Amino acid sequence: MTPPATPPAAFAATAANVRNKRAQALRAAGCLLGVLLCGALVFDDAGTLFLETLSRAIPRLGANPWVRARIHFFGAEGVVLFVSLFLLQTRQFTALLTLPAARRRLANVAIAGLLALFAANAVSLAFAGRGFDFDESYTLATTRLPWGEIISLRSGDTHPPLFYFYAKACAVLFGSDVRVLRLCVILPMLATGGVTAAFLRREFSAKAAIFFLLAMNTSALAFDYSVTIRGYSFALLFVTFAALAAYHIIRDEREKPSPLPYAALATCVLGALYSHYYAGAISLVGCGLLGIHILFNDKRKRVPILITGGAIVLCFAPWVPVLAHVSHAASVGYPLPPLDFTSGLAPVVQIFSNENAGGYVRGVSVALIIAFAGALALFLMRRHRCQTDYYAAALFLTPFLFYILLLFHSLFARPLILYRYLFPAYGLVWLFIAIEFAKTRNTRILRAAAAMLAAAVAYALIASHDLHKWKHEAFFENFYGTVANEVGENDIFFAAGETATDSDPHHERLIFSFLFPKNITLYLDKVNHYADGVGDSAHYERVYNANFVKCANLTGADWKRFENTAAWVILYEGDPYHDRFKEVMPPEASGGIALKVSVPHSHAKIYHVTPAARLRPWIEAEIQRSSRILPPH
Repeated sequence: MTPPATPPAAFAATAANVRNKRAQALRAAGCLLGVLLCGALVFDDAGTLFLETLSRAIPRLGANPWVRARIHFFGAEGVVLFVSLFLLQTRQFTALLTLPAARRRLANVAIAGLLALFAANAVSLAFAGRGFDFDESYTLATTRLPWGEIISLRSGDTHPPLFYFYAKACAVLFGSDVRVLRLCVILPMLATGGVTAAFLRREFSAKAAIFFLLAMNTSALAFDYSVTIRGYSFALLFVTFAALAAYHIIRDEREKPSPLPYAALATCVLGALYSHYYAGAISLVGCGLLGIHILFNDKRKRVPILITGGAIVLCFAPWVPVLAHVSHAASVGYPLPPLDFTSGLAPVVQIFSNENAGGYVRGVSVALIIAFAGALALFLMRRHRCQTDYYAAALFLTPFLFYILLLFHSLFARPLILYRYLFPAYGLVWLFIAIEFAKTRNTRILRAAAAMLAAAVAYALIASHDLHKWKHEAFFENFYGTVANEVGENDIFFAAGETATDSDPHHERLIFSFLFPKNITLYLDKVNHYADGVGDSAHYERVYNANFVKCANLTGADWKRFENTAAWVILYEGDPYHDRFKEVMPPEASGGIALKVSVPHSHAKIYHVTPAARLRPWIEAEIQRSSRILPPH
């Protein structure tokens, strides 16, 4: 007798039950792995424990730099991979990306939540402490100056004036506390995220806005620069907004184009030029691509775009002589290091990095790299491309072409590449990722990319605090915080460095000058390395309002006066000045020198010399030596 056939409905129910159990098992395993790996990341890098175990078991292998770098890399980024697998198993997360009408409100909540997440983390960084570095001390010192003097000082420095006016206005309105000014620097980043998300939500979809904010939250360097009291967040805002204005120009189909997008484009490009020269150059490259598109595709817009370009040239023309002067001075007195593979690749690496790309690239975010590569692949494989696809391609090409120009100039003229100079173009890369993923209909690719980015956000939140602490708090609190409690009213400061590329002890000296403007600060030849008067002692004396004295100008009466004072000598380990100092004045000298504190990441040390007149033989020997090796000024 033939057994009865299994009903199709029962078979389907059994199969569905098996799939549900399998999915539950995967979710449970993913949840467990995610919790374990995130916990390891919170307390330390996920690869550190394995690295220490390997070093004890096989010391030679564990000490190998290549092996250590690989373990660190996979330890940190393995967290992103496993957490993203867990997110892929959660229905609530993947439901956001389908975005039917019933879930639009949920999508808006997700957009607001991602923006609030960035704001909350940035504010927590701003209130992490009162530490600041040399470049920030320069901005803080500038806010103490009269409005008119800021313009004259900008003609003697390699940064345009717009951000310094903004910082000055914030200091006048809200006070000059470091944490208050950090909050003011956060505002441009939040404006960039909020306005761009609203633009993408209206012009493309909620998916595009979510992807943009995910990419923005994935970058620990974006968090760091959003609280660094410099013009980078300001420059990023203008470059990104210029791209949004260009989109409206391209999409305007009216017979008589509206003048508003052109005015917005000119304003943003000028804002970029007057905030950061590289940001302005990036915007000009984008304007060039826009002009080429209009020249060959839209006759109606040729006259408006020519008028816009003329307005930009006319408004920036008064500052061109200043730019030419500071460019020449910086090339002579402050040359960037020669281009090699690491420094040449650093600007590209940093876009996808969660750490300072000036060092090794352990913190490169696999999530951002995969997301960008996936967006590029989607564009290249798309059969029927529309106008928005080519707009997205222009967003990618703008920083790429600018980087190629810098590369050629660095190879055949003089180096111009420094890793942080491409930060203003980050918004363009995030826009490219957002637009291309928002246009795809493959839900699997969409969910995988979103899960990867969402997992990387957790890593970026932690990495941003580590980076901020490394750059600001550890440096400031361990070095200046300790010494500040012991500096006397009449104490003097002295710092010297042998080379412009390997050591910058004038940074430490100038921060001391900012903190103690009434104390005398000695310098051997120049406070900084710039030639033609740019960045020399007179420039910094005006900015910091400090009492700088050139060692060669000291008289016998001065040295007699120093018999009753102490000196704080800042030197770098391995620097010839430091080696000769230790030969003349060893630390074990009776009552003379005591090693106070060491700066971890710059290897600088400070010595307390009592009385300060004991420095005279060493300083006079260095004056004679520098007169033989330094060119005349």
